Amino acid sequence: MWMNIANALTISRIGLIPVFFILVYFNQQAISFLCLVFLLLTDFFDGKVARKFNQTTDFGSILDPVADKITTLVFFPYLYSQGMVPLWFLFIVIFRECAQLMSIPILKGYLGISFKVKPSLIAKYTTALNFFLIAFMIAFKLPTLNYIFMAISGMLQIYITATYIPRFIQIARRQHDTFE
Repeated sequence: MWMNIANALTISRIGLIPVFFILVYFNQQAISFLCLVFLLLTDFFDGKVARKFNQTTDFGSILDPVADKITTLVFFPYLYSQGMVPLWFLFIVIFRECAQLMSIPILKGYLGISFKVKPSLIAKYTTALNFFLIAFMIAFKLPTLNYIFMAISGMLQIYITATYIPRFIQIARRQHDTFE
């Protein structure tokens, strides 16, 4: 069955994004921040729940990284619009996330290739760092520290993209079946 508690948590991450912005619009800063923290923590808890209760699914293995990408593709442009993120960082985030998101319809839809997603530790830590960065930048206005975190995140994202593209080509050529 594709719907379970773990996948419901992942879907809630996507559903809470507009709730956050509605709360921001109505100047509910504290509640919007709590919403954001819960939204970001679902990434940690969906995986824990899936493993603990044996609820891992192929649907969830693709939905979780898609939810991560949607989150970063919404929040980093928002942070850019608020003057908190420089254009170079926004470009790196958008390039990586869009490249990875586009692989799903290209491989599954256009080429008809099935694949698995088993994120590497570096990819998991980079997502966690990005989620921390989103919350940190919204909560605190510390430009120097923000730039340090962005520099680390930017380097990691460039590395992930540089290793992701060759794997995409291998999967498209049917030489491999897993994104790691």
